[in-house]
This record gives sequence, structure tokens and C-alpha cells, in this order.
Amino acid sequence: MRTVRPWVWFLLLLASLPTPATADSLELAEREGNLLHRRVVLSGVKRWDRRTQTWNPFLISPRSTTRLYVVNLWSIHCPPCLAEFPLLQRLARAWAADPRVSFLFVADPPEETSQSELTDFWTRSAPTLPAVDPLRSDTAALQKSIPLEVRPVTLLLDDKMIVRQSFVGAVSARNLGSAIERALKALTSEKPVSGSRADQSVAQ
Repeated sequence: MRTVRPWVWFLLLLASLPTPATADSLELAEREGNLLHRRVVLSGVKRWDRRTQTWNPFLISPRSTTRLYVVNLWSIHCPPCLAEFPLLQRLARAWAADPRVSFLFVADPPEETSQSELTDFWTRSAPTLPAVDPLRSDTAALQKSIPLEVRPVTLLLDDKMIVRQSFVGAVSARNLGSAIERALKALTSEKPVSGSRADQSVAQ
């Protein structure tokens, strides 16, 4: 199996940081670097079906063709989270035709965004939001897998839910689109392990 070495992902992370380097940007790089290679647990996440207006457990099909998940962690009471949704809407729309990329918008932690708050916001603000079903943590499992309280956080995950790149804070001043392109190119250059898809038959 040919894999991309860890230092390559760290270089991709540094390439996404604002320049010139400052004490704040170096601290940011350290916080984001600490998230690399963690496995994000989504077993306690539920999806709100906009068509049926019902909540259901979030599952990833073993037949999924997604190679890269763009996971945005946000809260209804986080102004920077809400402010960046129009940008994320444009990015999600730009990648909508590519089955290798999926965008997931997860309200987390659960105590900061209730089900009713999420459904009301997603319905009321639909014109400026990504045209996807929103997700919400129902347990602390996701928070424990990503021990970072700040929001928003945007993660680029491979198909095993491993963090390949992270953005702590708003992405408005950083080129998330280019990061997605670089990460997807790196992931598609890797040869999948035989049977790895079958291992995803259980809920992530």
C-alpha cells in the first residue's frame, strides 16, 4: 500500500495558514496539528431529514464513494459559525457534483444547540445555508474524539474518519477550497487496502 507520509499532511496544514507567521499563527498551527490523525467518532450523531422533517441516526453506507469528508463543527450560539455559512454554502455547491467529496455540518456540542433550535435555524435561513441535511451530536462522543472547545472547527477527513487537515476558527481568511483540492489529490493517490470499504459497514 502506498501512503502519504505524516509530514506531507503537516506541510499542507502550514500552507493553509495566514502569512507572515506570527505568534498567533504558530499557536494556531500547533492546535491544528494536534488534531491530525485523530479518528472522529460520529456514532452519536443524528441527521435531520429536511424532506420528512424527522431525526435519524447518521450512517455511512459501505458502498459510499466518498474519499474526503469536509466536516464543519458549529453552534447556533457562535456568531463566527453563522457568519461563515454563506462561504461554506458556495464551497458545498461547487463540489456537489463530485461524489468523492461530502460536506457534513454538525452542531456540536449538543448542549449548545437543541434539536428545535437547529431545525428552526436551518429552515429559516435556508437561502444562505448549504443544501444538505444538517447533523447534530446527541452524545459527547464526538467532543471526546476532538477535545477542542472552540467553534467553528472544519476538518478534512478521509473515508476512515481520520483527520487529514484541520481549521480551527473561521475559514473566511483561509483558502479552504484549495485545501480540499490538495487533500483529495493526496487521498486519491493512495491505494486503498483490500476490504477497507467492507470495514465501514457499521455506523461511524
